[in-house]
Amino acid sequence: MSENFKPSKLVMAYLNMKAKGIKRVKGNINFRFAKNFLLVYHLNENDSNQLFEIQNLTEYLEQNGKTVISVVIYPGKDTKNIPVPADRNRWNFCLADFNRFGYPKADGLLRVLKQQTDFFINLDLDFSYKSIAMANLSSAYAKVSNFHDNYPAFFDILLKQPETPNLNQYLCDLKDCFKHIQ
Repeated sequence: MSENFKPSKLVMAYLNMKAKGIKRVKGNINFRFAKNFLLVYHLNENDSNQLFEIQNLTEYLEQNGKTVISVVIYPGKDTKNIPVPADRNRWNFCLADFNRFGYPKADGLLRVLKQQTDFFINLDLDFSYKSIAMANLSSAYAKVSNFHDNYPAFFDILLKQPETPNLNQYLCDLKDCFKHIQ
């Protein structure tokens, strides 16, 4: 994503308006006592390295006694091309499950996001209206994402990446962050 990218004021106003109607209880952000994690990410086509790194994070969390639910957004708008998840804690969606402003409209996605979780973790490195909208809908006690100038109003913890963001470094920073919030 270009450093000069400026999010649309209209879309940001729409997402802020939608967020006002959602009540959220902020809880104690503590990794040791957290039980449920919601991972959200867009799946890049033909990127097996991305899946491998996210699977390593999932295993790390599960080894620490956490329940991990994944929301995967597939590119394209054809719901017939979305694979059936092999894991009952993985939910697959596509771009057709969002409106043109990035707000979720699929009932299944809305139900998953509104489940009570301890951590909502956005694994996308680029700015995304969909990530903001899903974070707004999430009832997680703590919302974590990669840093972007427009994210502070929507996320509790933002991890700043070097000039060229990379998923491996972000996940390492995320694990390090967990060690500091115990």
